[in-house]
Amino acid sequence: MKQRILLLVLALPFLFFSCDYSPSGEHYEEINPKPAVLADLTLHPDKDTLYVRGLILFDFSISLPGRALRMYQLKLDGTLLTEGYKDADTHAFISGNYGNGFHTLQLSAQGNSGTGSLADKVGAEVLEVYRTWTIYIENGPPAAVAITKVEPENGTLRLEWQQSSWRTFAKYELYRIRLGGPLELMASISDVKQTSWRDTTYIGGLVSYWITVSELQDSYDKYTTGPTYTYHYPLPTIVQQSYDAAHRLTVAFTTTPFYKNFESYALTSPQGLSYLSEVQTDTVVTFEDPGFGTDFAFRLVAYPKKVNKEYYYNTHSTYNKVAGYGTAWGPQPLASLWVNTQENLFYTGKDNWLEVTDASTLQVKHKRRTSFHTPEFPHLTVSANGQHVYAIENDTVYKLDPRTLESIAIYRIQALLSADGFYGNISLEGCSNTNRLVIGAKTSSYRDSIYVVDMHQKKLLKQQHSAAYPRETTISPDGKALRIYDAYLVEQGNGNWQKQAIGDTETTLRLIFHPDKPWYGIQTDTRLEFYAIHSGALQTAIATEVKLNRFSIDAASGFLYGTAENTLYVYNLETGRLVRKQKLAQNGIDIFLFKDKIFSSDRYIPL
Repeated sequence: MKQRILLLVLALPFLFFSCDYSPSGEHYEEINPKPAVLADLTLHPDKDTLYVRGLILFDFSISLPGRALRMYQLKLDGTLLTEGYKDADTHAFISGNYGNGFHTLQLSAQGNSGTGSLADKVGAEVLEVYRTWTIYIENGPPAAVAITKVEPENGTLRLEWQQSSWRTFAKYELYRIRLGGPLELMASISDVKQTSWRDTTYIGGLVSYWITVSELQDSYDKYTTGPTYTYHYPLPTIVQQSYDAAHRLTVAFTTTPFYKNFESYALTSPQGLSYLSEVQTDTVVTFEDPGFGTDFAFRLVAYPKKVNKEYYYNTHSTYNKVAGYGTAWGPQPLASLWVNTQENLFYTGKDNWLEVTDASTLQVKHKRRTSFHTPEFPHLTVSANGQHVYAIENDTVYKLDPRTLESIAIYRIQALLSADGFYGNISLEGCSNTNRLVIGAKTSSYRDSIYVVDMHQKKLLKQQHSAAYPRETTISPDGKALRIYDAYLVEQGNGNWQKQAIGDTETTLRLIFHPDKPWYGIQTDTRLEFYAIHSGALQTAIATEVKLNRFSIDAASGFLYGTAENTLYVYNLETGRLVRKQKLAQNGIDIFLFKDKIFSSDRYIPL
């Protein structure tokens, strides 16, 4: 221990003499604690803010005078893009790998510190310099813009949308599609600051708009479609109707606020009612008596300017049902309606039901469920005196109670026609007061025939081939005469049926039987003549104002009635006097007379 202390004492003088210490600090003059920094970092293209699309080459150079470059780094938003040791280099930047918008690009370089210190010389001390640029990435397709507002303004429809911020903006394209219509390009706008447009062809209805934004590209498909904006303003429609004492019809409909776009109104109906107006506020129209017999299906369209009217009429009409005048009933197709005058009843067939309706109150009294094998053929018949009512279901004939429709008797068709086999298209064509039933049917050989069956005796009296369709067969109330299409036959004393010559085919086709008397009636031009069935003697005749297309006799009132074009004529058969002349809503409307009322399929008026 003493030896070690002695060695330390002897060594101290040598340590002091080996250190040349000076308080002035002159021995640190070769070290610069604050060296001047000279650096130049250059990027090409060289702008404070760079707009970038697709692939771009960043050429950059680094100059550090008096210093050695040790490393550089190129970063985007702090993420390393590339690094190296050259003082000039190139980087291929693929902007599509990054989101659109603003980013920060930084180029940094590291060199020796330049202090001259031992750490500087051995590379343990470095100086880092950097420079930043703002870059804006904008790769297509362009950002979509949305329509923000659609509303009426000053008689047109104004649209507003967002302004595009796309630097390579080329144009807006505004598209429209209307209900039932084609796609339409309404406007192409190259001014990026224009963000509104007026639709000068919109009047109303459902419509959809959208905007596409296109950019300046060689490729034609660089565009973006914005969201759809759907708008609806109600089309003009009928809101009120009324009839006055003279049956004049007044109709009022709504207007359109798009008065600058408006050209005209057109209000029409299949019955020939028509109204046109070029006045936007002219929305009330009065028609002279439109006629009785049906409701009116009006079609209303408001035309805008500069439009294909034929197309627009088919796609932008509103359909409005205007009730005809008279009291509503039914509706009941008259082809499926039968009258029992004696019992004051109507029979109607509808949706597999037979119904008994009180003819005065029009209230249903009884129903009978049924299934019609051939619903296009008559499946019920009533005798003129109302005592005999028959119905057919498939190949079975039912005799029904006239008041309740309950079954009284049931017959197989084969038994009535005295032959087995198949019968199709079976129909009941009539029944006489003497209980003679007329049946139409096709046999297995496809021959269409008319059969007359005495239902008291269950005996087939007559079979007559008929190739006509529809069959158009009637029997006289006494059951002694028969019209089968254009053949008029009368039963003789020996039971044979003899064809009678009464005129041409048209005359025979118009033949009717009187409901109470053994007469038949025919028409010659404007003259109606009634003859006795058995003797052929003229019984009475009346002159009509015009030649009637169809005519019949109401058994309850005894009046003869018929139609010609769109007019109903009612005559007193005994005096020949014209009782009523009634305008009908259109030609061909089914009309029948019962007691003191005139009926159509859905309305009636007093006689």
